[in-house]
Amino acid sequence: MELNQPTHKEIFSDNEAKLKCIVTGQDQNVNVNQIEITWKIDGSPVTNNIQTTQTGSSRVSTMTLTLTEWYKANKVGCSAMKDNVILASQDLTFHKGDGSEPKVTVHILPDEDIIDEVTLVCLVSNPVQQDYYIAWSEHIGKNTPIYTDGINFPPMKTQQRYSVASIYTTTKDKWNNFTMFTCNVWPGRDLTPESNLSFALSCTDDAFEEEEYSSLWSTAFSFIILFISSLLYSMIFSMVKVNMQASSAFQLY
Repeated sequence: MELNQPTHKEIFSDNEAKLKCIVTGQDQNVNVNQIEITWKIDGSPVTNNIQTTQTGSSRVSTMTLTLTEWYKANKVGCSAMKDNVILASQDLTFHKGDGSEPKVTVHILPDEDIIDEVTLVCLVSNPVQQDYYIAWSEHIGKNTPIYTDGINFPPMKTQQRYSVASIYTTTKDKWNNFTMFTCNVWPGRDLTPESNLSFALSCTDDAFEEEEYSSLWSTAFSFIILFISSLLYSMIFSMVKVNMQASSAFQLY
């Protein structure tokens, strides 16, 4: 069972949040068609603006919230039920923070390290843990920017601050064509347009000092290593579990 948060692009572009609860039938004795998916916000049942679809062996329930509803929520949960019995449940808990403004910076590798692609890193940091919604945009001149998602990493405690990193990759041609790249950040406690924090960067901007590069990429690299390590741990744990089950079955026979 999975409970997926809305994409940050949807929040910025559509002013709404779509959450997906996905139930996959791994047990042959359980028919996902018979599974009912229910939603709760801060402990109260929700029945409006919910659509349920069937995709192969998965049942997907999508709940759409307005930006105001999403902003007010502290906890969202979904449950898979059969015959009024809860089979599984997932929750999302949000960190609203204290309203303090974060520091937002965008960084890029030195020109000599850029070949065909340009990788930008947006670093959002704050002494207090808080949810942030990050989306990238690129535009030339006065054209309306189009929001897109980067690769966002979970919050990480660095010394006495919490940091969130978002990585965005573009082509070297766009980078050299005077395109303006912007990291747009909305604090989770205030999703009004006025609360939008942003940091823009283009190929005409001055480079950062080497020491600042080193610090940033060290932090970003730590995010990536932790993310990959968690995936490897999950894979190894699953393999060990399967092998133990196979060994037990062999001994029984």
